[in-house]
Amino acid sequence: MLFEMENTGDLNAFTDNLTKITGHSEMKAALVLVCDENGWGPEELDPLIAQQPMPVFGGVFPRLVAGKAVLNKGSIVIGVISDPQIAVIKGLSDPNADYEELIDMSIGAGFDDPSKTIADTPSQSRIGSFGQTSLVMVDAFSTRIASFIEGLFNVLGVEENYIGGGAGSLSLKQKPCLITPDGMLEDAALLVGFDWCSGVGLAHGWDKVAGPFVVTESEGNEIQTINWRPAVEVYRETLEGLLGGPVTNENFLSHAMSYPLGVARLGGSHIVRDPLAHKEGSIFCFGDVPLESHVDILHSDKERLIQAAAEAKDKALALFPPGVEPLGAFVIDCISRLLFLGEDYAKEVEAVQMDNMPVFGVLSLGEIANKREEYLEFYNKTTVVGIVGEV
Repeated sequence: MLFEMENTGDLNAFTDNLTKITGHSEMKAALVLVCDENGWGPEELDPLIAQQPMPVFGGVFPRLVAGKAVLNKGSIVIGVISDPQIAVIKGLSDPNADYEELIDMSIGAGFDDPSKTIADTPSQSRIGSFGQTSLVMVDAFSTRIASFIEGLFNVLGVEENYIGGGAGSLSLKQKPCLITPDGMLEDAALLVGFDWCSGVGLAHGWDKVAGPFVVTESEGNEIQTINWRPAVEVYRETLEGLLGGPVTNENFLSHAMSYPLGVARLGGSHIVRDPLAHKEGSIFCFGDVPLESHVDILHSDKERLIQAAAEAKDKALALFPPGVEPLGAFVIDCISRLLFLGEDYAKEVEAVQMDNMPVFGVLSLGEIANKREEYLEFYNKTTVVGIVGEV
């Protein structure tokens, strides 16, 4: 890998860095990570991407991580020394889309080599064929991310590791945020397959303080009722009992940041869901909350969150294949962890650093990962660390 970084958000500086990478004789593609505060859109980036002699892909995120630095403005360009396989899936909010079919079509017919697959059924013809590690980026404000993730898992299965996250802006307004070889897109997903081995670790550090509750009515990321009562009423009453004070429309989001919801899973772990808004009794989250799921209210403290980030790193190291030289560590960390930790977020960044290995990544709006033995999920408020290497 080859890295170029600038922390000013200056388009000319980014252009120079991109040209250095794409002009290098050993590079096959360029992964581009961009801060939202740069204000770059299709008008600035599309012509630049089209001029490059190799594929350029990536996303726009609230913040970036470059070593121990957190960038509010700027960009990172990573040169990739092996040919990636790139698929773009559009219409990530389309209520009628069959994502298994769209993913299968987007990957293309070149991945039906029987020697690389382990199943013959049409819906699973690509299992094990798209590379050992897949980078997955989605528009965080698309409404059918969970359906896409399920379709992706059904098509490519557990033979791969996945790492990625939700791109977009803290303004909570949807706009083009995915960078593809054909230009910037919104309401889409970017899937990039690499023949890299990897070790992926994740942890969140949030613990149950109330519950369980049953989601009795929901649709996508909207929780309408809990225990057959308006979801906001149940959530507000529970928080008021925990806090000993009123939860109002004005302070709802600040309290929700510290008391997310957790969708219970077998074994007692949770998939964290960030409440981002409420309206007419419903709570809207980043990510789907299934009907009849059991949810708890979670809480944590700064020390526990920083400890969880270190646990994610340790898990990634433990799962990385022995005897392989690592290329680098890709960190996907939820932007809400920075908002919660404030100045102490520097300790979380410190916790994911590694000896003799470059660390880079994004502060995302939702995290995507599995660890081979686990089902692929879209997480909130979670730290994901992926160490990659080439055999």
